[in-house]
Amino acid sequence: MQFCYLLLLAHAAAVVTAQSLSSVLTANGATTLLNLVSQSPNVATAIGTFQGTLFAPTDAALASLNPKDYNARQLQSLLAYHVVPNMFLGRTAFSGNTWLMTLEAAEVSVAGSTGSGVFQLSSGLGSVPSNVVSSARFDGGIVHFIDSPLTPPTDVIKIASQSRQLSNFVEAIKVTGLALTVSELRGCTIFAPTNQAFAAIEGIAKSLSKEQLKQVLLMHVIKDQILHSTDLSNAGFFGGLGGANSVAGGLTFPFDGKKVRVSGPGNTAATGGAATVIVPDVLALNGIVLHVIDKVLLPGGGEMSRASEGGSREGKSTNEGKGSEGKTSEGRTGTSGEGRAEKSSSSSGKSGEGRESTSSGKTKEGTTRSESNLVEVLTANKANTLLSLVKEDAPILKALSTFQGTLFAPTDAALAATRNTFAATPFSGTAFLTTLTGDEIQASGSSDTSIQLTTAFGSTPSKVIKSELFSGGIIHFIDTTLMPPTGIAMIAKQANLNALLTALTTAGLVDTVMGLGKATVFAPSDAAFAAVSGATSKLSPEQLKKVLLLHVVPNNMFHSTEFMQAKTIPSIPTAENETLSAMFDGMNVLVRGPGNSMGAKVVTADVLAMNGVIVHVIDAVLLPGAGSGVMLSKSGRTFGTHVSLVLGVFLLFC
Repeated sequence: MQFCYLLLLAHAAAVVTAQSLSSVLTANGATTLLNLVSQSPNVATAIGTFQGTLFAPTDAALASLNPKDYNARQLQSLLAYHVVPNMFLGRTAFSGNTWLMTLEAAEVSVAGSTGSGVFQLSSGLGSVPSNVVSSARFDGGIVHFIDSPLTPPTDVIKIASQSRQLSNFVEAIKVTGLALTVSELRGCTIFAPTNQAFAAIEGIAKSLSKEQLKQVLLMHVIKDQILHSTDLSNAGFFGGLGGANSVAGGLTFPFDGKKVRVSGPGNTAATGGAATVIVPDVLALNGIVLHVIDKVLLPGGGEMSRASEGGSREGKSTNEGKGSEGKTSEGRTGTSGEGRAEKSSSSSGKSGEGRESTSSGKTKEGTTRSESNLVEVLTANKANTLLSLVKEDAPILKALSTFQGTLFAPTDAALAATRNTFAATPFSGTAFLTTLTGDEIQASGSSDTSIQLTTAFGSTPSKVIKSELFSGGIIHFIDTTLMPPTGIAMIAKQANLNALLTALTTAGLVDTVMGLGKATVFAPSDAAFAAVSGATSKLSPEQLKKVLLLHVVPNNMFHSTEFMQAKTIPSIPTAENETLSAMFDGMNVLVRGPGNSMGAKVVTADVLAMNGVIVHVIDAVLLPGAGSGVMLSKSGRTFGTHVSLVLGVFLLFC
């Protein structure tokens, strides 16, 4: 029986009577799974009110599994890896390959289609793929019954250690002291060069200091972006992404239509060119995806030189190990209690922190050293609010009790001026709040009923379930984790704004939009571009650039609420040095360019992007004025176009 037919039957049953998850599992021969869940309290609690997709191994699939072989944490990890919150695989037509984030904070790969009824799941490296054998609806989502249990991925270093081809990669991580850094990574992409890749640069590698090798390895990490092979094959859309240390101009991804490739600034013809991804999409714990590549990614030459100078200075001024004996810069032998050799206190010299110290106890900047502890100093200088906040956070308080270094301490007045106690007083409506990362959260609703928080495009909104005041402000407890917004290129890809992505690449503006901060972007839909395709196809890249920059409002964040409140905004400066106008007609926000005879309607408002960028999807391309040298047809907006847009937006959010 085909998968689609099963879904239709499940849907029909759900209409008649909503079935609980436990009853669906029991009716479909998954009682072993139910028994295992009952032995894991955290997982049992999580799926008690669960909404989303569950991959349920049948009793036959779990027949050989012995729960005694698993400790409590291992059993929880195994079960949580089968739970996909807030994602309903199969509810709408699906075909191809996708990756789902599980309750275990690791992804599972899904390949197949609802049309054929064939789905295959891939999980940990080396595990046998699981097949979906049947599906059923329950009152919180959908269950896919599978013929073998999924294997949760392990951490990156353990995965790499299991491969003989990545032993040099693992050794380099350990030598440079990056093992802890790698273990703490979350939601990122890592490129792992093979042993042959390291052998190919053996001559270069031998000349590198530890600091230089560290710089090279960090080029292989893209933080806060989970990029699969399907993402990387979109040539140029992710060009210019920086590594974890944001040096050397970032990475680019040339794609020849067959192989996914990645290149660092130093991967020139002389060093062997771009690397090829030879083993893609290896899933690791903590939402990390690993791609094995055949060449080492290299920073630019200038960065390598600066790393060399920094490592050289470090070698002269420091000596590893406490109480070790080392030579000062003047050749005298001295002992450094902190692992670095300093000049004696009787002479003026530079300390290991880069400041000149004197026998008077004052630094060159004129600050006075004190024997008082941190709490005493904060109290004496009226930083009591900071102290009260610190005392309520046990880990931070413990860390500061033995702290050595520099602390930037906001005064009581400073904290009073910046405190934002959202919804401490009655709230109703919509508000946009800026987080510590500079990204925004959209809050809507009422403190009298419920408040809903919206963040990353496509993520499930979070609901405030409880609020508590404390001395520093207010805490709102929410029912789901907030997902940070992604970049514009990723949002455009998720929202199927393919024409916009193509135009940005053609105009060479991908890096520009990726680097935007505190801006408003009006993003035309595919239908909007189609309406002027005859004219845009004749534009040069420079002319196309002018058109696209007309859609970018730098240094200003306009939310839909501001358009609605203002009713009319006659002049909005853009990145193209032309102005837009906007109005709210009581139903829709309309934006008009100098060359538009009628306004483009905002069809999807307030999409939050990273770095404080607001994206509004519009149903027409904004046109420059007659003096710009760019002429586009203003026709093409029909009733059919509007119907397509409405259906497209409806399907997008369903």
